[in-house]
Amino acid sequence: DMKFDLKMKEVQEELNKMGPDLRKTMEEAKVSIEKAKAELKLYKELVDGLDKDGLLNKKEPYTIRHKNGKLLINDKEVSAETYKKYKNILDKKKEFLLEKTADNFNIDDDNID
Repeated sequence: DMKFDLKMKEVQEELNKMGPDLRKTMEEAKVSIEKAKAELKLYKELVDGLDKDGLLNKKEPYTIRHKNGKLLINDKEVSAETYKKYKNILDKKKEFLLEKTADNFNIDDDNID
């Protein structure tokens, strides 16, 4: 069938045009995913450490806020010693809010109020 062959050729040409854009989009997505994984690893390291130090119970609801050079856990500022202990993580993420409730977990590192 000649019409079918012509239509298939058009589709193939369109796919060939889209190929480079799709590859670029996939590469950008891969970079974004890797960045997100690295950030999640940092947050996990922080939460696990604070839990181990007895500053929060990661099985219970909590908030961790980092802003203006201060780290607050459940609205209480941590000591300078504790801040210094986690400084390597905190220096990588200048501002963030981690909130764990009974049924939700939220990370906000865009607009911290």
